[in-house]
Amino acid sequence: MKLRHKMGLVVFLLTAVLAVVLVLISSTLIRSYTLHGATQYAQTVAEMARTALTESMLNGTTPTLPRLKSRLAETQGLVGLNVERSPANIEQFGPSQEGLPHLDAISAEVITTGRPLYRLEQDQVQAVFRATIPYIADSHGEPNCLSCHQVPEGTVLGAVTIRIRISDILERSYWASLTLAAIILLFVPLLLYLINRLYRPIIRAAEGVESAVARAGDGDFTTRVQTSGSDEASRIAASFNRLMDLLENGLIRISGQIARLVQYERPTNGHLLTETIRAVDELVDAAQFKQAIEEDETKTEVYQRLSQVMRTKLGFSRFSIYEVDDAKNKLVPTLIDGEQSAENRWCDAQILARSESCRARRTGHPVNAFEQPGICTMFVGKGIEPGLEHVCLPVLQSGGVGSVVQVVAPLDEKPHIDQQLANLSVHLREASPVLEAKRLMETLRESSMRDAMTGLYNRRFLEEYLDTLLAGVARNKTQLGLLMLDLDYFKQVNDSYGHEAGDRVLIELARVIRQSVRASDLCVRFGGEEFLVILNDTDAQGAMLLAEKVRAKVEEMRVQLPGGAIQKTISIGVADYPADGENFWQVLKYADVALYAAKEAGRNRVERFVPEMWTGNAGEY
Repeated sequence: MKLRHKMGLVVFLLTAVLAVVLVLISSTLIRSYTLHGATQYAQTVAEMARTALTESMLNGTTPTLPRLKSRLAETQGLVGLNVERSPANIEQFGPSQEGLPHLDAISAEVITTGRPLYRLEQDQVQAVFRATIPYIADSHGEPNCLSCHQVPEGTVLGAVTIRIRISDILERSYWASLTLAAIILLFVPLLLYLINRLYRPIIRAAEGVESAVARAGDGDFTTRVQTSGSDEASRIAASFNRLMDLLENGLIRISGQIARLVQYERPTNGHLLTETIRAVDELVDAAQFKQAIEEDETKTEVYQRLSQVMRTKLGFSRFSIYEVDDAKNKLVPTLIDGEQSAENRWCDAQILARSESCRARRTGHPVNAFEQPGICTMFVGKGIEPGLEHVCLPVLQSGGVGSVVQVVAPLDEKPHIDQQLANLSVHLREASPVLEAKRLMETLRESSMRDAMTGLYNRRFLEEYLDTLLAGVARNKTQLGLLMLDLDYFKQVNDSYGHEAGDRVLIELARVIRQSVRASDLCVRFGGEEFLVILNDTDAQGAMLLAEKVRAKVEEMRVQLPGGAIQKTISIGVADYPADGENFWQVLKYADVALYAAKEAGRNRVERFVPEMWTGNAGEY
């Protein structure tokens, strides 16, 4: 119910109650005044009767009751008059000779108590007021009662009963009360009009505020309260409108700043306040996310944390994270559906060999197949599960694309994808500089762990990585094949052709070694022309086969120099960890001893370490 209707109903009820109360009060007062007037009237008539009777007795005449009634007949409303003698009066003068009826109970009570009684007697025709008033002997009055009656003063001499018709008076009082109630009820419309006119601005302002607040609760802050005049209601409405202007403009400005900050068009459901709060919460989450990943040690940890956010907070179940390898011009799957080092699933394998085939990588712009189906030809998810589409977001680093994040979902999840893309974009923007810093740190660390000329790991890397390597061997109960390699007569190359030619030979040798081993094997430039190859999960026999393969390829190697081509050979020593010893560095020494034995045996050969070779010191070669 609206406020104006409530006020109208309240005013009507109050007026009705007031009318009823006034009618009741007026009826009660009129009745009281009527009875009071009848009482005074009866007392006057009784006094007239007493005076008339006393004067008759003093004059020696005996008036009869009919003659007394005749004298009072003209009294308005008088319908009955009876006089009864008390026992004391009867004892002195005898009973009345007027043929009066026997005393009724009321008259007997009045004569006995000496107190008047008043009754309102109502029958089906009319209302009659009865007053029974005692006559009491009094020597002070005029005429003197004791001059005739021989009784003590104060003795009840009799009682006069008077009946007066008051129906007409009561009826007129009731009609007066009804007239008063009618006048009050007729005044109600005027009262309602005046109250409505007085409170209309307040009611209008209240209804306007109610409507504006209801719309604001639904996200619409454009509703304003109409104002007119300069009263309190108008000032309240004006203040409310200024508040709504401040809220609307502030929320629009905040939303615009957030859109500029995330550089992503955020979809809205029309609820400005809710969307703004959600956007701010997302920014706070992203800031906390950035703080967390800044404390991570490696890129892998950052990608895992990003994967956790995408799965738990954003609700993505199918997604991939690819890292761009600029050196090899390919994309490397980092996480596939949250699994690390999983196989590529949602895209054609071309992107793994040629990164430009990925549209997001090539253009540096988001690719949204929900908005533009078929925009990227590399997506193969529809063949895996019909109805799937994808969104790819490039992560820019140093002006280029460093990573690509892909989200895959059914078409019916498009509203959820649209809603969460802005949040994902914010997290990727926060992760971008951190990933770049981690990549730079890893590059710097990698460069300090690699030989600048050959690209192979150096001895420092071996020293740092060795504990991890040996822990894996112990955990998996596998073996390591150790190959120590050294070019034969390398010093002659530097002396004959110069150090530049020697560097060319070392570079080609490193290339041959890399091509001969597996990706899981470790190639180290141990120092000068000496190299170390650590073969994972390989026993001595397998190590010998690989060593012979490398020796043969080096023998076939031709290094082109400005003055022609040169050919070199290599000697290799082989040892087995932990078959040859439980101390890795001791086994490495055994491989070095085997290398010395190969040099002693004529070079360009492979030798397997046997205990007989160990004399406590490695040879020189």
